Amino acid sequence: MQLKDSKGRLSGQTAHFPVAMPRLSNTLLQTSLFAAVLAVSAMVLPAKAASKDQVEMADSLTKPYHAHYVLSRRGTERGEAQRVLEQKEDGQWRYFTSTRARLLVFSDRRENETFFRIEEGRVKPLIFDYSREGTGSNRALRVRFDYDNQEVVSEGGDDVNVEWHDGLLDPNAVLHQLQIDVAGDADSWTYPLVDESGDYRDYEFARHGTETLKLPFGEVEAIRVDRVRDHNRRQTLFWFAPELNYTLVKMQQIEDDREQLQIQLTDLDMN
Repeated sequence: MQLKDSKGRLSGQTAHFPVAMPRLSNTLLQTSLFAAVLAVSAMVLPAKAASKDQVEMADSLTKPYHAHYVLSRRGTERGEAQRVLEQKEDGQWRYFTSTRARLLVFSDRRENETFFRIEEGRVKPLIFDYSREGTGSNRALRVRFDYDNQEVVSEGGDDVNVEWHDGLLDPNAVLHQLQIDVAGDADSWTYPLVDESGDYRDYEFARHGTETLKLPFGEVEAIRVDRVRDHNRRQTLFWFAPELNYTLVKMQQIEDDREQLQIQLTDLDMN
């Protein structure tokens, strides 16, 4: 992969997407693609009116699609993942992501579903539904974002322990918001969110540059974004392809300098 400039700016746009095993795959079972995987002050200041360009960018990048990925670990295929974005009749968007992971006798299946609206150029989650089944303990969480009363309400599964913040997201919605923001000019972002355990977290990301990737889908130019942590033991890296509507085309997790999980785009259907 050839690293280019530090900004990773690309013009053009066409189309737009964890596990508690033994030590062998600790990250694999704690990651849900898209929950390791998940994921400002993204220069996100909800109280400030969005610019016309921000609104137009969010609208242009929020388009229906269905993406498929192969999930692997150190070069060996271990499962699959998918991301689906579709618009409902009432104007809401449904964002569904899932992973299926297998390793010897161990298995992990995770699903995330978010219903959201795009308002003033930002993702505004309404309902977040998370479930995990497989080896180890099963888990579930369903929350509702109550904007009138400014609170996150548990509607099933784990309890919620989150104080309200402007611009609050979930581990699913944060990936779509990041996809939108990567198309802008900022080089770093911080997002407040309620995680899969019902707790509050800040997810920080930083732009790293542009790389040429050879994927099962084909060769693409992609912008790399790194998850910023307060330690270097674990790294989570994301790649978004401007030529594919800034869709996520690759994600990789590295722990103690060894790859624990990787997903790569195999197929993309833009509706």
